[in-house]
Amino acid sequence: MLSVTFQYLYIVILCYIIALPASKGLKCYECVECQNENANRTESSNCTYCETKRKYEDYELKSLTFTCASDCSQPLDLNNGTGEAVECCTQDLCNSANGEKFMMAKILLATAFFTILM
Repeated sequence: MLSVTFQYLYIVILCYIIALPASKGLKCYECVECQNENANRTESSNCTYCETKRKYEDYELKSLTFTCASDCSQPLDLNNGTGEAVECCTQDLCNSANGEKFMMAKILLATAFFTILM
């Protein structure tokens, strides 16, 4: 078993890996009125939140907007399948289909690394 010093080091490094992207300005994708999630998007820096807006008409997705946002409210304003859904996140390039998967991969990799050390 590891000594107490290594256990504290493990906790500090794991917290650093998880918190690092949130401690600086975020990088977010931007694309206004995109037709799908694979549309040509640009990257924007120094964001507070990454935002994804989905517009629906009669329950059908009509457009996507990826933006860099300074504040975040996540309304779900759908009336009979028409309206807008907003999602915000706080990891680099998280307003993509793969953003959440990337963060989970970092956490799993750090956990696996330190499990091997134990």
